[in-house]
Amino acid sequence: MKYSDKQIGRNIKAIRNANKKNYLDFADAIGISDSLLEKIENGTRPATDQVIQCISKNTGFSFNDIKYKDLSFLEKGDLYFEDDLSI
Repeated sequence: MKYSDKQIGRNIKAIRNANKKNYLDFADAIGISDSLLEKIENGTRPATDQVIQCISKNTGFSFNDIKYKDLSFLEKGDLYFEDDLSI
């Protein structure tokens, strides 16, 4: 079952926060504007599959984990994030 845009946005926010990235740095690394990232995280704009794939490639989380699981537990830990990749 596909999660709602709000849940996918919460997952992306959890990944960003776990990586200790601000909107600008995270958005730049995945090739989108910081304002679009904010809208995705708030669930007011859907994350495209291309954006989810780029986040997956940069963080090691699978596309399916980002799109179909609750990743809110991540905000308590640190993750690796490769800054130099973009879509």
